[in-house]
Amino acid sequence: MYLTIELLSLPLYGLASIKSRSLLSTEAGLKYFILGAFSSGVFLFGVSLLYFSTGSLSFSEIGQLAPAFSLSDTGLATLPSESSRLCICNGYVYGTCRSSFQINSGSISHVSS
Repeated sequence: MYLTIELLSLPLYGLASIKSRSLLSTEAGLKYFILGAFSSGVFLFGVSLLYFSTGSLSFSEIGQLAPAFSLSDTGLATLPSESSRLCICNGYVYGTCRSSFQINSGSISHVSS
């Protein structure tokens, strides 16, 4: 999933800054690239926390361990699991510009069009 999002983002960085003579278009491309780098870092941090808490990256093994990390537990053992879920979701949302609280995604689409 990570590689798919990153390969999808590469041509979009170029499309955001396709008007090379316009400073606003270049700024939009740079903003989008920095936003993508930030979201990629958050996503990978979440994946590393998921590996830390479960010991595996296999969906089937994580699914078997998921009932052990319930929200009703308040111990420190569930902290990496909950943090990984939060980081993975935030990295995906920022990477695909699906959140409404992003200031830069609106300026990127407005300037590059």
